[in-house]
Parts: sequence; C-alpha cells; structure tokens
Amino acid sequence: MKTETKTQTESTENQSDNFYRFEPVVGLPTLTFKHLDLFSGIGGFALAAKSIWKERYENVGFCEIDKYCQKVLRKNFGNDIKVFEDIRNLRKEDVVETVDLLTGGDPCQPHSNAGKRNGTSDDRCLWDEMFAIIRWAKPRWIINENVVGSISNMVFDKKISNLENEGYTTAKFIIPACAVGADHKRERVWIVANTVRDGFQGRIEKQLLEETQKRQAEILFSGRNNGGDNIPTPRIFRRTDGISQGLDRVRVIGNAIVPQIAMVLLAAIKAIDDKLEPKR
Repeated sequence: MKTETKTQTESTENQSDNFYRFEPVVGLPTLTFKHLDLFSGIGGFALAAKSIWKERYENVGFCEIDKYCQKVLRKNFGNDIKVFEDIRNLRKEDVVETVDLLTGGDPCQPHSNAGKRNGTSDDRCLWDEMFAIIRWAKPRWIINENVVGSISNMVFDKKISNLENEGYTTAKFIIPACAVGADHKRERVWIVANTVRDGFQGRIEKQLLEETQKRQAEILFSGRNNGGDNIPTPRIFRRTDGISQGLDRVRVIGNAIVPQIAMVLLAAIKAIDDKLEPKR
C-alpha cells in the first residue's frame, strides 16, 4: 500500500513538471532606482536614466563586449562600475540584485536593411541571451531597442510573445531621431514592458503614449535638442565639421541609441512609477 502511494505521488509530481509554473513578477519601485544595462555601447540608456532619476539613479551593471566602449563607460560613469564583457557568459548569480529597469538594444545586424537580414539564424541575434537575463533579474521595467527592419522579422514577434508569456505588459513605439529634434530620420522600434499589477496594467500603453507626446513637445519647443544643452543644430546641409576624419569614435557613435528618445520613454515610466509607493 505504501508503495502504491509513493508511486502515485511520484506520478503526480512528474505530471506537474509538464506544466509551466507561472511566477508573477510583481513589485514596487525602490527608493534607489536600480538599472541593469545590456548591450550598453557608450551608455546612452544610462545617461538618459541618470538624467531622469538624478540622485536616485543607481547602475548595478553594464554589459558591453567592445573594449573601446568599456573605456568610455568607465570614463563617464566611474572606474568602479561593474562591466560584464560578454552577454553569452553572463551567469544567473551575476544578476540576482533587485532591478527596477533593464535596458538593451540587442545587435541590429541580423535585422538591418543594410545587411543580409538572416534574423534568428544569424549568430549575432542575441535576444535569447537577453531574455534569459530578464527571467533571472525579473525587472519591473524593460526597454528594448532595435532597427525598424526587425518588425518584419520573426524575432520581433518572438520578443513580444516571450515577454507576455513571462507576465509582462508590452507597448510598442516607432520613434525616429527627428521626433526629438535631430536633423536625421533614424527610425527605431522601442518595446517597453512592465510588471505593474495594481490597476495600471490596462492603461500602460495609453499613459506611455501621453507622457511620450508631452515629453516630445517639451523637447521640440524648448530648443533643447541635446538633452538640456542649448546647442543649436545647423539647418543648412553643406558640410559638417563636427567629426574629424579617422576619429575612433565614429563606429561607437553610429551604434549608440539616441539618449533623448530614451529620456522620452523613461520620463513616461517615472510618471507612472511616481503614482506608486516605493519600497523602503
């Protein structure tokens, strides 16, 4: 009889293992806003987040494989910052700290119209690695950035499906650089995801859109095209002398996000977070 009971218990346990066990990722904002930044580049997301949360901002880690970019990150954010080199070698124990925001613009080469667009079959498609870290860190907020070409690629649908199956609400935006005052188009698709569970879930996209439009208007009509610096942009397209020939920063600048767009989305996130009671 005991043997039968044990066998039945084992059978039940084995059967339950066939089901996905949903663990809701809920939480309130912390007094210190903690940010984990993947595919960091030269720190555009961190620059934007620090400008929004100011003294409350805390970076708990960068992940960037390019050596020159690592130097720029340490120059701008301090030599004591934590920089993980390769996302493929990042371990679960590296990201166990509570995270309010996780950001990352995974490599665009597999999806860009300028390339072969091999999508998920390209070994530079690193969404799976980013999503693994999302599952480990369970951030309250996520922002993912990539080229518009990724929309017609299977990886975009996969991103949305992965996030929503993990319990996130997603909002999708196409925001070009010219929407925040730049003199070039540079369209990018931005996915914003969150885990707020106290009545905001159904209104996230609406609130993000409202805050985005408000922030855009502030930037566009204040003359602040450079994140607060009143530096005018030339309107006559002849020749630019802003970047010297052979400058070693050209490639990393080209791969960087536009911080002013990130500021738009982060300002919306902060507006939503400010309605919640922070953890102490």
